[in-house]
Amino acid sequence: MPVIYGRRARFEMLVIENLDLYWQLTAGAISNLDMNNLQELSRVAEMVKPLVGKNTLSEELQSRGILSRTQGGMNEYIVQEYKQAIANEIEASQGQDGMTEFMKFILEDSIHEARLAYQGMLVEAKSKARELLSKTGIENEKVAALSGMISSDPDVVEQEVAEFDAAVRTMTVDEAIRFFTAMREARENPNFSPTVKRIDVMHNLKVNYEGGMQRREIKGNEPIFKGQKKPAEQPEGDN
Repeated sequence: MPVIYGRRARFEMLVIENLDLYWQLTAGAISNLDMNNLQELSRVAEMVKPLVGKNTLSEELQSRGILSRTQGGMNEYIVQEYKQAIANEIEASQGQDGMTEFMKFILEDSIHEARLAYQGMLVEAKSKARELLSKTGIENEKVAALSGMISSDPDVVEQEVAEFDAAVRTMTVDEAIRFFTAMREARENPNFSPTVKRIDVMHNLKVNYEGGMQRREIKGNEPIFKGQKKPAEQPEGDN
């Protein structure tokens, strides 16, 4: 998990440092791109570069020894298969415009981690927006009016994040940079985003051992999962 926290922190800083580019890219620069306009295509491609990590998550996990070469290779294979499936679907549904739409998908996908970092910051900042406005001396009634925790109802979360995003974009870029920077600095550890959730990958078939995990051997009629009843012993000669 420290790797994920560190990676999220790097993308948060990339977004904050290049907030003007991120806002432009996610406000139509990609979705309205004319692929026949090579000059515009080149401009957008250059805008994307500062928001892209040096490597993929799979590559980073592999370089740190968290994933084996086989696991890393399988991850990359799955990603490539996914993108090929998307390409096929776009081509089938968009016809002659398929290549254009696929290129837009590639550009959008390239800033996926930056988007996750930005949305995470929105969720966190919304919960303390009034406090952050006061701390930074920024006056913005729209942001202040939406201050508060994100709803626990998954059906409205996306809408609430979008509304808060729209309000934040009424700030100047410099104000928003100060706003998000103050939010990070208010954390106990600026690089630990509370929107990154820990995932427990352990289960009853795995046990901790020094240096990692290994599969636990199941002996005889021992229950495999927690809560599972131990099967009744079979009398000899019943088979």
